[in-house]
Amino acid sequence: MAISGLSRQARLWQLVSPALPVGGYSYSQGLETAISFGWLCDEESAVAWILGAGERLLGSNDLPYLAAMLDALASTPERLGDLDVALIATRETYELRLEDRQLGSALLRLLRSLVESGALQAPARSAGRALPLTQSFAAAFAQAAELLELTVDETLAAYAWVWFENQVAAAVKLVPLGQTAGQRILLTCGATLERLVTTAQAVPLAEAGATLAGVALASAAHETQYSRLFRS
Repeated sequence: MAISGLSRQARLWQLVSPALPVGGYSYSQGLETAISFGWLCDEESAVAWILGAGERLLGSNDLPYLAAMLDALASTPERLGDLDVALIATRETYELRLEDRQLGSALLRLLRSLVESGALQAPARSAGRALPLTQSFAAAFAQAAELLELTVDETLAAYAWVWFENQVAAAVKLVPLGQTAGQRILLTCGATLERLVTTAQAVPLAEAGATLAGVALASAAHETQYSRLFRS
């Protein structure tokens, strides 16, 4: 039976909740080192970094791949593995690849547990199909969206929101910023979701990719940073 109305919305909220036990709060994606380098020092520079990364990472890389993964699950599930490997290959540092794999495996373990306990039931089109082993968080997220019967737009927006919220939480702790400043940044991030989701679905997968030299440099340096709060 299809899920609709408030029940489906609740499933969406559950997927983006910080209470989801996948450990996303443990990573800063180079933000911690960028702050230690003095690249981020106030609310204005934090907004510029987070929105810029959202544009050039989420909008041009992660979301187009996630959209393709959702399409694969709906039509040709065997393509999911190839898309998963291709997305992991776009990660420019060991730290970013490790984060992707750890979040992806944590979400897959959670999904399997929920399915095995009967708390989640697969929709008719995928009933009887085992959850495939994947590496990236996006591939696991796509499988979660299929189980939760979310739309493509909802799924892409949810994935982007999880990333934005983690980045803002890290900035609030590290810059540091006040909680009100954090909420202002989240409002700004939220205003970009519709454009990011729409644009991502128009990007040919052959043209997808990240153009974030600063994030790559910061992430690489973070792997050996002496004092840090976030994981590598």
